[in-house]
Amino acid sequence: LRLALSDASHGVYMWSRPPPPSPPPPPPFATMLPVVASVLVCWVLPFLLMRLVERRERAALASTSAALRRQLCAAVRDIATRSLPGDRCLILSGGVDTCAILAAAEEVGVSFAAGITVLTGDDSPDKEFAVAAATAHGLAHHVVFVTASDLVQTYLPQCADSLHTFDGMTLRNSLVVAAAFRKARELGFKHAVVGDGADELFGGYSFMWGCGDDLPQWRRKRDAMCAEWTFATAALAEMHGLRADGPFLEPGFVRWALASTGRPECIGSRPIPLPP
Repeated sequence: LRLALSDASHGVYMWSRPPPPSPPPPPPFATMLPVVASVLVCWVLPFLLMRLVERRERAALASTSAALRRQLCAAVRDIATRSLPGDRCLILSGGVDTCAILAAAEEVGVSFAAGITVLTGDDSPDKEFAVAAATAHGLAHHVVFVTASDLVQTYLPQCADSLHTFDGMTLRNSLVVAAAFRKARELGFKHAVVGDGADELFGGYSFMWGCGDDLPQWRRKRDAMCAEWTFATAALAEMHGLRADGPFLEPGFVRWALASTGRPECIGSRPIPLPP
């Protein structure tokens, strides 16, 4: 009975007392705080870090590009001291290498009496670039069209005899160069400037586009290839009574390129617009 009365009185007491006030609702921002923190950690901060890294990479690439420009201009300037402007021509392949030489020469006031381009057909991929580069720089442009039969019948025996080799790669790469040098001799030039060495130094060959996840390995392979490279250009030029030089083969330029560039600076995609 006492327990019952106690429970009853307790119930009456609890019923007669006003209910405690409910806690105030949290401010709207407090409920959003975990969501905002999650977004910041998972999305915003990684994005900002990525942009920061990209900005630093662009700054480093811009610095290397400026240094490359200075080195190339210096090499072109040095080569120009070896001949008179009227005796000097550029073997203008239309690739990035010889177009860069042409731009560097204009920057340092070095001139070429003409540019010579050898094409094996109207659909040659370098044709439009060679024509556009010559036009943009006001360069007298001589285009030599040869067929595969011409290369084999006319130039292959001469190259094999002059270079004393039957190496297929060496001979294949020499045929078009020999055709260009023959035209240079016919035009009366004594000094030909070429773009040799750029592909080897800066990853211009498709077999150098790998090793994206192993940058030290790419650099070791590139450096090893450049340590053993040979070019038939000088011998072919001598065969035609010419002197040949290439700014990418100048010792100072080669030392700088090997010490200052790796795969990130060499392998990438950039648009190259042609003028209308």
